[in-house]
Amino acid sequence: MKYIFPFILLICFIGPIHSQEGNWCGFDPILEEEMQSNPHFLEEIAHKIEQIRLQAAQNPSSKSAIYTIPVVFHIIHDGGAGNISMEQIQSGLDVMNEDFAALNLDAGQIRNTSDAPFAPIHADVQVEFKLAKIDPDGNCTNGVQRKFAPQLTNNAGEDCKYSANGGLDAWPNDSYLNIWVVNSIGGSGTGTTLGYAYLPYNNWGPGHGILNRHDRIGRIGTAANNGGRTLTHEMGHICGLFHTFQDGCHSSDCNFSGDYICDTPPVAEAIWGCLPSNNSCNDVPVNDFYGLDALDMNENHMSYNSCRLMFSEGQKALMQNNFETISNFVSLTSSANLIATGVNAPEVLCKADFDANKTVICLGETVDFSDLSYHGITSRSWTFQGGTPATSNLQNPSVIYNTPGVFEVSLTVSDGNNSATETKSFFIHVLGNSVPLPFYESFESVTSLPDLFWVTNNFGSDNAFEIGNVGLSGSKSAALMNFDQPIGGMDEIISSPIDLSGVSGQMTLSFRYAYRKRQAANEEWLRVFISNNCGENWAQRKTLKGDLLGEIIATDPWFPGNDNEWVTVHMTNVTSAYWVNDFRVKFQFENDGGNNFFLDNINIYEGAPSNDIVLSAGELNPLEQLSIYPNPADQTIHVSFSASEQKEVIVSIFSADGREVLAQKVLAQSGKNLVLLDVSALSEGVYVINMQGGKGSQTIRKIVIH
Repeated sequence: MKYIFPFILLICFIGPIHSQEGNWCGFDPILEEEMQSNPHFLEEIAHKIEQIRLQAAQNPSSKSAIYTIPVVFHIIHDGGAGNISMEQIQSGLDVMNEDFAALNLDAGQIRNTSDAPFAPIHADVQVEFKLAKIDPDGNCTNGVQRKFAPQLTNNAGEDCKYSANGGLDAWPNDSYLNIWVVNSIGGSGTGTTLGYAYLPYNNWGPGHGILNRHDRIGRIGTAANNGGRTLTHEMGHICGLFHTFQDGCHSSDCNFSGDYICDTPPVAEAIWGCLPSNNSCNDVPVNDFYGLDALDMNENHMSYNSCRLMFSEGQKALMQNNFETISNFVSLTSSANLIATGVNAPEVLCKADFDANKTVICLGETVDFSDLSYHGITSRSWTFQGGTPATSNLQNPSVIYNTPGVFEVSLTVSDGNNSATETKSFFIHVLGNSVPLPFYESFESVTSLPDLFWVTNNFGSDNAFEIGNVGLSGSKSAALMNFDQPIGGMDEIISSPIDLSGVSGQMTLSFRYAYRKRQAANEEWLRVFISNNCGENWAQRKTLKGDLLGEIIATDPWFPGNDNEWVTVHMTNVTSAYWVNDFRVKFQFENDGGNNFFLDNINIYEGAPSNDIVLSAGELNPLEQLSIYPNPADQTIHVSFSASEQKEVIVSIFSADGREVLAQKVLAQSGKNLVLLDVSALSEGVYVINMQGGKGSQTIRKIVIH
């Protein structure tokens, strides 16, 4: 899905520290696109800035003592480190507030020499950023939203800003400044994208705000030792500042060219180093603040230098002018909005809330809980059903779960005067003991998804995996009703642990699926992942996309009607590194507007691939040339097979719900054998014939009785 925005996007990259090549910022190509569609684009921006300055000059006494801007953080995460703590979020605000107020402790490093007289113009911008305490619906908030969306947090872009894609919508941008936090950001330039933001001079669209990597928020947690100033830089763009190296060297009027600031000397290009002798431009612009060839301002927050320390007085003046004249800023900083968003309200308890670092675990694993309650919490009382300890009064306790099941967690908090309780039922899913090989799942005994064995995830606003009323070897399967669902959704079905620790030879993972496209252009994905540590990490082992997944088109909602419409997949790349006792498998489907998808007969076993279901260890094909006829049948079923030697064979018939309804033992002879089964007493329906013989091995076939 593409989004077109009529405002300027600035994307900031970091790359090799000494390299002078490559687009470290995506602003230049975006600006070029804007100029191709509108050759007068920069002139119009310069005119807008001029008008803002003139308007501000007409009201020189109207500036606030402090401009307060309400902020909301939207955390888009995958359950890992990117789901940063409230402490790290607050650290991000603290760093940004220190920088904008010129209170940063390293300000003493700003130069004050004849050719770099920068310390005297280190500016207090007189702006502060505060987390919102009231949301757009009038409910209390801590100014942070969190969304588990693994499909959106890596190589993120505009999609994560919209709930229709499974992300988080912006709060009204005339009342809140929106910051989205993700694992990583996609970019077309060289280097790693750290964040991007929009300038305020054009329309503030629904995605207006900052997109930032989690490891560049603040100075603690995942951002420890990363400087913490990416957010300061991006907020500079939001407040109206260009890079100091905008347009490179020039001698034209600094009010209408370059970065439109006269006390930030022109810089030729993005420079990473902080050499005090850096002087990439010898030109002195008209109306230049210094009137001499000043050195590069390495210290400026809007440079790419690693020693960013300051905003200048000229940058402060432009930002304050913007706060006074641009309508969204006027609304954001108004007294009425500060009341509506509650940023200055006292720290009074209004909600109990909590989260955990993981909610699906194996037996014996530890879960780390975080108290996310707000505000002014002085005490807390936790209750952990099925956990050890069963209770706690710690802020962020760790709990071990040694019993399989799905358990409730409850938290009661107090601020000394008031209390609140949050209870989350079915919150912690502890998977059961590993099941042995061979593993077979036909979903006939599964009543609904998810259940105690199968975990499901739904990323987006589309349907999730459910039990469908059609199957290959019975009447059920794991079905994804994908027809007419929003594009971009992603769904997963994940097994509990399976014990592969006794494997000594070849491993096979087989499954069957049925699928149709809706249109020829549908590019949908089926991915298979495996894990050797109970789902802590996953490795992709199979990918079927587009025509490889299926070429046939069905324009109406589709369901498989016969066995020929199912595809069998054998995977032999479950390598020895995965022969562990907590092996898990995950099937992931990504939607592109196609038709329904069905998954059945998942079979994991030791040995070479078999087109028959393998239900016991041993040789895979003890019975050869197997034929069952007629099928469908009504009175008698003929089972014909060949045996390599004399052996005892048990032929059984099971109903779709797994009940054995008929069994016959025969002594098979070497060569061809025929067994007749009287099925006249059986009701109409789908049944399974199971044949066991020779070293305990089995084969299975589906039959229909009418």
